[in-house]
Amino acid sequence: MSHISAAQQGLAAVEAKKWDEALPLLSKALQTSPNPAWLIARSKALIGKNRYQEALEDANLAWHTAYERNKRPLLSEANYRRAVAYFRLGQYANADACCVYAIRLIKGFPAIEKEDPLKSHIDADGFYTVTSEDAQRQAREDAEKETPKGGAEKGPEHDQWP
Repeated sequence: MSHISAAQQGLAAVEAKKWDEALPLLSKALQTSPNPAWLIARSKALIGKNRYQEALEDANLAWHTAYERNKRPLLSEANYRRAVAYFRLGQYANADACCVYAIRLIKGFPAIEKEDPLKSHIDADGFYTVTSEDAQRQAREDAEKETPKGGAEKGPEHDQWP
């Protein structure tokens, strides 16, 4: 079986949540090419098998490979997989940071920013200081920025209302 066939079958197995089937197929494909999509899929399968550290390693490698290949959509997906692995490892601040990075990529920010957007949320002792209230406030601010002005939020028929 070619590495492409193995990858396709492995991706299908991940979609079907057949982790035991997916892992050897994706591993075979990855011996030939470190494709970031395949690494992301194997990371997902490893999470399904409770192998969180290995899943994190695959997600990290997927991010770097996607960056080298300029595959922006895979960068955000790799950050999401990193977040899931960190969360399962109990590293909640790292998980949250990866979610922030994924969201910023989706919003169009550079993959590597000149200044880490989370730097202002780290105290003098190196602890991440974001609270749930901070996250909720940021979500409200983002929603306000995305809401169209001038009545569009009322719906397409707002001008027909009495």
